[in-house]
Amino acid sequence: MDLSLLLFHLRNVSPFFASLALFAESVITEDIETAATDGRRLLFNPKFMSQHTPAEQLGVLVHELLHAALRHVIRRQGAHPVLWNIAADIVVNGIIFQTEGLTLPKSALRDDKIANFTVEEVYEILRSRNPKLEDLEIHFIGSDLVPPDSKDASAVLSPEQISSNRDHWNAALAQAATMPCVCNASWIPVPSLSSATMRPCFS
Repeated sequence: MDLSLLLFHLRNVSPFFASLALFAESVITEDIETAATDGRRLLFNPKFMSQHTPAEQLGVLVHELLHAALRHVIRRQGAHPVLWNIAADIVVNGIIFQTEGLTLPKSALRDDKIANFTVEEVYEILRSRNPKLEDLEIHFIGSDLVPPDSKDASAVLSPEQISSNRDHWNAALAQAATMPCVCNASWIPVPSLSSATMRPCFS
């Protein structure tokens, strides 16, 4: 797996995502089973990545990048970690499936009916569908949202970690917003350059 080659190819597929990727450290490691993010770093297991095509590897990279940029690690707070991860996967995969030039492994979670909602809204919808949260462990491969400095997916971040992560990705999204958004996604949330509100980026 050649991360530098993947990132180079991402520039041709989406300058927007390529710009975002500059704000994340991409790491090849065997400490995780598949791929994950701690909200700042993008972590990839080389064996897992080698089992996928180059196009799918690029999709996995953007998947973890979107988790980080949309702050899915710090926004979880006290939500059930497995259900939150499923909700976050549905959201980011919905963006990827609508973006020209990106693809994901066939096993990727997908629910087009709710993919355009916020992760908090998707979480509440899923919670209403799955009152017995413990049953989700059977059907879910594993979490790819890893809190910084912790292997415990249920760990709660400190206010300082939350503030630092928010400021980091606000700056990243503001920078990426200046790049061409070559995508078919109906929206990609980026912070407005003039306010703290979110605005859509249309193809």
